[in-house]
Amino acid sequence: MIISTNYSLKKINKQKKLNIHMLKKETLIWRYYFNKAKHSYGIYDNLDVILSSAISIESYVINLIYSNKLAEKFEEYKENAKKTHKPLGFFGETKFLQEIGIINKEKEKILNTCFGVLKDNRNKIIHGEIDNTIISRKYAEKSLQK
Repeated sequence: MIISTNYSLKKINKQKKLNIHMLKKETLIWRYYFNKAKHSYGIYDNLDVILSSAISIESYVINLIYSNKLAEKFEEYKENAKKTHKPLGFFGETKFLQEIGIINKEKEKILNTCFGVLKDNRNKIIHGEIDNTIISRKYAEKSLQK
């Protein structure tokens, strides 16, 4: 069954100038994808809810690294991980943040638990383990909650 929604947006006055302060603000990619997931949930685009939720949490962790000016230290951390043949993924990134003192053990565990749920749902989509694009609302809701 395909669910169709119809809504209209207000017309945008193209003659108005953009607020210069809005242009100067940093775009937080993780927040963009979180809001996209919420919007997608509202229009029953369950597939996009799952993907956008996963992108949001991964971008959030990367944002923590860069906003705390840890890019160079993180690159060194990644190089050391390569030497031991342990490539870094999300869990390595959260471990780095915990070791550096940006997050505590409890927050590391919460992030890892949330990502574990998101990763499972996302991987089913990315690796073609689903038989159609109409994803269960249950998975979308769980992803958005995480």
